[in-house]
Amino acid sequence: MIVNCINYILIEMIVEGVDGILIVLIVSSAITDIKHQKIYNHQTYSAMLLGLILNSIMTNNGLVFSLSGLSVGFALLFPFFLCDGMGAGDVKLLAAIGALKGTMFVMQTIYYAALIGGCMAVSLLIWQENLWVTVKNSTALLWHPIKTSKILKSENPQYLPFGVAISIGCAWVLIGG
Repeated sequence: MIVNCINYILIEMIVEGVDGILIVLIVSSAITDIKHQKIYNHQTYSAMLLGLILNSIMTNNGLVFSLSGLSVGFALLFPFFLCDGMGAGDVKLLAAIGALKGTMFVMQTIYYAALIGGCMAVSLLIWQENLWVTVKNSTALLWHPIKTSKILKSENPQYLPFGVAISIGCAWVLIGG
């Protein structure tokens, strides 16, 4: 009975530790993404490592839980990185969130991050008065993808701190969204 109680208390302390690490990760990532347009490796890799270790301590399947979340988080954004649509820091941030909280949490996070990122993108386009140009270019891209993609590559891409959207989406899920 006492051993079960002690185990429960230790597991609860680890769970709180994982959430604390997650909060530090998303706040620091959002700040560096806004200030420096970068999410640093020491932020993401240390969170991944701690997620793997702490989840392995918590349960017998903790390592599988953590590796699955890490893999899914990575796989969801890596294709966008390959197409130059996203930075590597964003990919590693979502992978680190997965390592800490698992597959279901990372799936919910990317859902909210996509919604928030979409709102951020539309707001940026409206603010820069580029919304209708973007709608026109997107329509042209749908009708003539090869021809239009060559023309559009010459334009300067705008920076959108998607790490902020990921961080807000993660906080939303953590709070209970």
